[in-house]
Amino acid sequence: MHASLRSKSDQDQNKARAPERRGADAPAGPLQSLLNSSPRVTQLRAQSDLLNRDANARQFAGSGKGVVQAYSIQRDPVSKGLYSLSDDQSVVTGMKTPNHQLYVHDASKIAAINAAAKQSMLKFSAGGKGKLFARDYTRVMAGFKEVSYTKKGMFGSSKRDVDIDKEYHGKVAPAAAKQNMAKYEQAVNEIMKTGWNKSYPEIKGVLKDGVQAVELFKKLVIANQATEDFHELVNQMQAPTEMVKAMESLIYSKAATPQLAKQTHSELARQLGAITSDFAHDEHLQVAAGALVQCAAYLAELLPKDVPVNLILVHSVNYREAMLESIKMKDPLFYRACDVMASTVLGNKLTPENEDQLKIYSAGGNTQAFHYAAKILSAGPDWVSLESFAAGARESEILGLDDESALTNIDNSWQYMMYGSVKKRGQTGGEQDNAFELYTKLRYQLKGIDTKEGKFRTDQRDRLHSLIPRDAFITIGGINEQASDRIWTRLQMNGVFDETGKVKNPSYLAESYVSLRLDERDRDKAAAISLRLKALYGAARAASPRIQGSASNEFRNIVAWLKLQKPKFDVAPLEQALQHSLAEGHDPLSLHNRSWKALLVATEK
Repeated sequence: MHASLRSKSDQDQNKARAPERRGADAPAGPLQSLLNSSPRVTQLRAQSDLLNRDANARQFAGSGKGVVQAYSIQRDPVSKGLYSLSDDQSVVTGMKTPNHQLYVHDASKIAAINAAAKQSMLKFSAGGKGKLFARDYTRVMAGFKEVSYTKKGMFGSSKRDVDIDKEYHGKVAPAAAKQNMAKYEQAVNEIMKTGWNKSYPEIKGVLKDGVQAVELFKKLVIANQATEDFHELVNQMQAPTEMVKAMESLIYSKAATPQLAKQTHSELARQLGAITSDFAHDEHLQVAAGALVQCAAYLAELLPKDVPVNLILVHSVNYREAMLESIKMKDPLFYRACDVMASTVLGNKLTPENEDQLKIYSAGGNTQAFHYAAKILSAGPDWVSLESFAAGARESEILGLDDESALTNIDNSWQYMMYGSVKKRGQTGGEQDNAFELYTKLRYQLKGIDTKEGKFRTDQRDRLHSLIPRDAFITIGGINEQASDRIWTRLQMNGVFDETGKVKNPSYLAESYVSLRLDERDRDKAAAISLRLKALYGAARAASPRIQGSASNEFRNIVAWLKLQKPKFDVAPLEQALQHSLAEGHDPLSLHNRSWKALLVATEK
C-alpha cells in the first residue's frame, strides 16, 4: 500500500502514517523514468553527444541567437540531473522546483554570500562536498545566525547568547511539522471519503512528477528565449504558453476525467510539433515537452472512468509531504512572499552598498503583478538570487489558506535561481537588472499575464540618490547658470541621465566617461564635473531606506514563528509595537535586529 494511503485500522484510529522519504536512492517516478530511458529520449540523445562531451562544453539556449546568459544548462553525466552551470564553472544551481541546491567550487564563496546577507539574520554554511561535472563542489546550506541580546528583568538585566538556528529547529520547525502533519491527515481523510481513493496512490505519483515536469519546462523555455534579440511581438512563446496552459488545466483540475486527460494529450501532442520545430537545437526542452505529453497519457490511463477526481486534494497531500521532508532535511522554511524574502535577506534596509542586490519587476498595465529577488552571489557575468513566490489563488487553495493560517504561511517554496547579464535590453543600464527584467517578463508570459508595460523597477533605489538639477555645475571653474544648463543638456542627450536628471548608471559618472560626452570646450573641467555628479548622486533623496512596510517585510517571519509556537501570551501587542517603530521611521536595520531579539525574548515567556 502507498505510504500516503492509510489502512482501515489506521482510519479507525484516526491516525495517518508519516510520508516516507523519497530520497536520491528512491525509485524514480514514471516521468523521471521517461526522462532517463524512453525511446524518444534515447533517440534525442543519439542526435547529441551532450552526455559525453567535456564538462567545459556549453549548450547555449537557442542556436544562432544572442544569448542573455553566459551560464549553461547541462546534464551531469553521473547523476543525470539537470543543472545551471555558471560560465566560469564556479557555481552550480539545481533545476528542480523549489530549488534548494546551490554549489560552489571554491568554499570561500560562502563568505561572499554571508557578506551579501550581512544585514539579515541568515547564515550560510558548507553542507558537504560532492562531484558534479567531474569537479569538486561544496553545497551551500541556509540557516540562521547566533546573536546576543540583553533581557531586562525584575532584578536587573542579563546578557543572552542565542543560536537562532538552534531555536528555529528546536521550536519553530517542530511546530511547523505538527501543523503540516495535521493538514496532511486532513487531506488524506478527505481523499479516503471519495469514490476514487483506490486510484489515488498511482495518480499521486504521476501528479508529483507532472508538476516537476511542467516547472522544468517553464525554466527551460525561459532560458531558451531569454536572448538579447527577444522581440516582444515576434517570438516563439506561443506554443510553450499553450502547452503550459493545457497541462496546468489538467493537473490542477477539480474534476479530472480520462476524457479531459485525452483531450489534453491531443492538444499537447499538437503543440509538441511546434516545439520540435521552433526549438530544434534544444534537446533538454524537447525532452521536457515530451514528458508533459506522457504525463497526460498516464493520467488518461489512471483516472477512473466513473467519477471525476479533485486533483487539488492530491496536490495538498504532495505539498504537505514536501514540507515534512524539508523539515526533516533541516531546510529552513520562510514566509511565502517575494518581497518578504528580499526584505529578510537584506535586513529590510537598502544602502548604496547593497542596492544592486535588490531586483524588482512590475508587470504594469491592469495587473498588480510584481516580483522581488535578492542577489546573494556573483560568478563573473552570472549571478544567483535567493527568492520566494507568493501563493496565488490556486496555490492558496492547495495550501488551504485563510486569513488566520496565512499568518503562519512559512514553507519551502524559496529558491536559488541563476541569472546572466543582458547588454542590449531594459531601462536601468544594469546588465544584471536587464536579465532579471527579461527572465521575469517571460515567466509572467507563461502564466498568461500581460507584460506589454512590464519593466524593472528602480523606485526603491531611487530614494538613495538625488536627481541632477540643471544648475548642478554652477561655481565649477566659473561656470554660470547658462553654461551649467548647456552642460546638463549635453550630458542628458548623451545618456548620462534622463530628462528628469535621474542617473542611468553610476558607472557613467566616472571622469573618463563624462569627459567623452562633454563639449570639447568643457573637457578641462571633466574631473570637477564628475566629482559634482558623484556627490549629488550620493545624496539620499528620501529619508527612509526601508525596502518594505510591516505587511510585507521580515516581520512576517517573526510573527509566523510566534504564532506557530502558540505562546500563552497575545502576539498582537508585539506585532503592533514593531509596526509602530517602523512607522516612526526608526533605522530599518536596527529595527530588524531589535525585532528578532524581541522574538527571542518573547519565546522565553
